[in-house]
Amino acid sequence: MADYVTTEPAFDFERGDFVIINGRPKMVVGMDRLRSWIGKVLRTQKGRYKIYNGTSYGTRIKDTFVGKTFTHDYMLSEIQREITENLEKNKDIVSVDGFSATVDGTHLTVEFTVTTVYGTTDLKEAL
Repeated sequence: MADYVTTEPAFDFERGDFVIINGRPKMVVGMDRLRSWIGKVLRTQKGRYKIYNGTSYGTRIKDTFVGKTFTHDYMLSEIQREITENLEKNKDIVSVDGFSATVDGTHLTVEFTVTTVYGTTDLKEAL
């Protein structure tokens, strides 16, 4: 038996809700589970929700960068560090590379490549 979560409910980030089929949550495994987990980690702000108090779940990306002025190189470096540190806590993630980020007012979009035990995937996340 695995000592960590190997399946979880699918989440539709555009709708902001779990995917329900015939009254039951759709469960995802493997790369789909990791994509869902990554999306949730990146959208969860550390220290904002009581359920995650005492854990390292989430990031400080939005609180740190959105609406503030930094040089692009500094911002990209810190976003890359924050994402890499938090995603590589998952033992299924081997590496996080190939970062780019754009800020448009209060909207941050990051793109990067994640290498996992299931393969490699390119992600684009609007935070």
